[in-house]
Amino acid sequence: MKEAVTEFVNDTIHFVNALQSYHWQTKSYAEHEAFGEYYTKINSLNDQLVETWNGREDTRLKFSAEYKPNVLNYADKNDCITRIKDYRKKIYYLASCIHEAHFDLHAILEEFLKETNQLLYHLSLD
Repeated sequence: MKEAVTEFVNDTIHFVNALQSYHWQTKSYAEHEAFGEYYTKINSLNDQLVETWNGREDTRLKFSAEYKPNVLNYADKNDCITRIKDYRKKIYYLASCIHEAHFDLHAILEEFLKETNQLLYHLSLD
């Protein structure tokens, strides 16, 4: 389970960087606002997840120095939606790896999912 949490946190760090790039590069004010709000909330949730994990397990997550950031450029809204849906799959996967008794971690993942679904809804608006 620790490996799944570490991978998710690492992926989220890089996903947040991509979202910040989308936030800066979009020409739509509505998308700009939606991406900005989302990456702020997801960054905070990632922090909560790590701190809750560290407190629960009395350990520290360690990350590979080989994992290099890959900041993505904004292509179009559909490409962003595809990437966000791919990230949502990672939320579901991590939830499936964590025992249901760890309700504190599941509560944080529910917030990740809620925010992700709200972003997808906001991006569906014209």
